[in-house]
Amino acid sequence: MKNRNIALGVLATVFFAAAFPVYSNVKFSGMDLNNDDYLIYSVEHDIPGSIPYKSLFLTKLGESSLSQDPKLITCFPERMELVAGGTCLQLRNRYGTAVYSIADEKLSWVSTADEIPVDYRNLGTVCVSPNGKMTCSVIQKRNAIGELILKNTESGESVVLDSSSSFSSSGLNARWSPDSKVLLYEKNGAVYFVTADSAFKKTQIPESYRKIGDGTISNVQWTKNKSILYISGDIVYVISENELYTRGLYAALLGNGKIAGRLSTPFNNSRDKFWCSADGKKIAVASEKNTITLYELPKDSVYDYAKVLHLYPLTELKGNIVNVNVMWDASANPWLWLDMASYDSGKKISCVYDFKEKLTLVRQLNNSIDPVLSPDGKMIAFTDSGKLVVASLQGFGDISSFNLEQVVCASWDGNKALYVGGTESVRYWMPGSESKVLFISSAKKSFWNGGLVVSRIGLDDQPYAYDSEKGTWKKIVCSVKTPVYSEKNGSFRVFSGNALNKKFDNAIYVRSLSGDVKTYSISKQTDIPTAPAKKVSLVFDAMENADGLASILCALNEYGIKGTFFINGEFIRRYPVETKQIALSGNECASMFYSSADLVKNNFIIDEDFIKRGLGRNEDEFYNATGKELALFWHAPNYSDTQDMVDWGMNAGYSYVNSFAEFSDSTSFACEDGKKYYSAARLIDAYSDRLYDGMIIPVSVGKPKGSREDYLYEKIDILISSILNCGYEIVGIRDLKK
Repeated sequence: MKNRNIALGVLATVFFAAAFPVYSNVKFSGMDLNNDDYLIYSVEHDIPGSIPYKSLFLTKLGESSLSQDPKLITCFPERMELVAGGTCLQLRNRYGTAVYSIADEKLSWVSTADEIPVDYRNLGTVCVSPNGKMTCSVIQKRNAIGELILKNTESGESVVLDSSSSFSSSGLNARWSPDSKVLLYEKNGAVYFVTADSAFKKTQIPESYRKIGDGTISNVQWTKNKSILYISGDIVYVISENELYTRGLYAALLGNGKIAGRLSTPFNNSRDKFWCSADGKKIAVASEKNTITLYELPKDSVYDYAKVLHLYPLTELKGNIVNVNVMWDASANPWLWLDMASYDSGKKISCVYDFKEKLTLVRQLNNSIDPVLSPDGKMIAFTDSGKLVVASLQGFGDISSFNLEQVVCASWDGNKALYVGGTESVRYWMPGSESKVLFISSAKKSFWNGGLVVSRIGLDDQPYAYDSEKGTWKKIVCSVKTPVYSEKNGSFRVFSGNALNKKFDNAIYVRSLSGDVKTYSISKQTDIPTAPAKKVSLVFDAMENADGLASILCALNEYGIKGTFFINGEFIRRYPVETKQIALSGNECASMFYSSADLVKNNFIIDEDFIKRGLGRNEDEFYNATGKELALFWHAPNYSDTQDMVDWGMNAGYSYVNSFAEFSDSTSFACEDGKKYYSAARLIDAYSDRLYDGMIIPVSVGKPKGSREDYLYEKIDILISSILNCGYEIVGIRDLKK
């Protein structure tokens, strides 16, 4: 990809981009103009779903216009990976992709665009091979679909493994072998393998001969001895890396591999996950996010059932489970990591449990990053309220911590040091010693000091100067205690004013003081008038189960938006704790009647008194469970209603709410009503294509009636971001009706 200067902001062309809603709050500040006509200023974004930060720009003012493109001189680590065999640190953010050369100590931007990024962007997961030479990622083409790409980070070559792969901001349907030689990936309901050596050759072995078996990436795990454990139904198979091609060519004769044992319960690859110890002798299976079972595979008779060492129902927790992870220490002891939506607030918490003998809570963390294991598997890095902690996986005791600034990501450099991405800087840190600042990530306090751009960071406001040749920052001694910001010199005056483009809080204007006297904005984007805000509502129907509640609450909290929950009386009676959790989350709560029965298709005698009493009973049950009142909006179960029901509800003080209903997320309803049935990814694309001002989009909190391969709540973050990327604001029903 061609390199070029960053014009007022950069955006990686390999990522999905579109217009961002009008409340994106892009703000200019921190202007300082020196006598050589060089201006520095910051651009702050407060975008849902990501941490706000200030990016610092440097530009030289010309006689009548900017003489050169503004240069971005900070780099925020929204995502960070060690690539190119461990020789480069790759950083990705809303401005694009940059690479820090460790040997040269130089930071360079490698992908750019021409405008300030006022959109929301999904930065998908990049799966880096253990040797750092290869990456696998999904390049977003539609909202929830993209291309699964395998890339050589040294040569730059890439190949498409799947042109229609599921996109997620929190995971990837691929797994690298411990020696980086083989990648397993999911495609069209099956798992395949590809070797790093053969992937880029012109002549390829047909994919049909590289099939591991039916299923998803959840069906497979690597062991440390480079074997694959593959679960099909209740059978556990083991396949050696050296046998992959043989098994592929003669699968019809040899089957899926050597049988290693049987599980007591069949494995559901769409709902279950499993993890194996390094030697592949133990397996932990999480079933439906509500039970964890620890197995030991048989040693001799491979057709025997695996021994159940422990089985724990995941009940009496501190919240609803969002994600489950299991890690193994050097002694093959498992540790359970649960991400949850807190019952108290709906915000993300993470809990670590020891479950060798009994399920014992080891520690609770607030809003942690995903745990990062050292390459040797002996240490683990995570955060607690922004503080980075390094602990031993053998007992989970703390080894060291980093709390100089809020940490947003971390990447191991071998087994002794980490690259730490913070809200003010990116550093190299060896636990137990001082950290080294590599470059500034966000402009906290920046100013001119002679010919140097200086920025202060840290608790002690330590000054660092920008190195224009290397794109990095170096610690200096600065005599300036309180900087004096200048917005005027002999040639120009700069000032802040109103922007015509309402995607910006303000604009920077330049006034030439000599020659052709002229006033102009520093960014032409701010001069583009914008249309009035368009709004949609997400409504979450809580009727008979709460399977997706945790994912929904965490996503709403992450994006800082509010939805409307229509809560049915049956849900309140089954899930009083979860009902209170919804109420405490600050989201709007409305009524879905007291019964989950279809009020039209069943042979009920429905009259005005029945509707009024049903709405009143639901109010009382909600108040008894939460101590709060329902908003006076309602809809019938499954939106099955008559005009009389709507009128009777209005007589009771309730406004009826109908959602967009061109298609259904339930197979049974689609068959009965003749509606279009869509997968979660197709639903998201269909909603995005049909957005209009005032649209109400329904999402089931639990599993709707009928069978599905996936559920919309599993991709709720993708749905939210796709709506935002189409330029719409997401509001509650009350605000939509204003």
